[in-house]
Amino acid sequence: MLDRIIQFLVANTGQLFSANSIVKYLKKDRIKVSVNTIYNYISYTEEACLINKIKRENLQGKKILNHAEKYYLVDLGFRQAIYGESDQGQLLENIVCNELIRRGYKITIGKFKEKEVDFVCNRLCNDYFL
Repeated sequence: MLDRIIQFLVANTGQLFSANSIVKYLKKDRIKVSVNTIYNYISYTEEACLINKIKRENLQGKKILNHAEKYYLVDLGFRQAIYGESDQGQLLENIVCNELIRRGYKITIGKFKEKEVDFVCNRLCNDYFL
């Protein structure tokens, strides 16, 4: 089951999705799993430094939205190893995310009315200048 969840995360890097969508994905293969189990496995992959979870923020209300996040790969070599050819847009978005994290930004993704904002960046450390 962990392999299937990782494959889903890799295939959908940079896309908004929910644990429910992973449950539906696994049901196609007759794998029964709960939403809580999915979140546990996702947190394990995050702790193992395979993915970065970027939370979603309502920019108008300044609220962090629960269970509305995107996941980006820490190393795009994982995607290359599993899928070979990849969507260039997804790869570029993943590269930008990793670079912003490397430069010391706290990142969220944004929602303003019905529009999506790819990255909302806040500097974590003021004395770090690039």
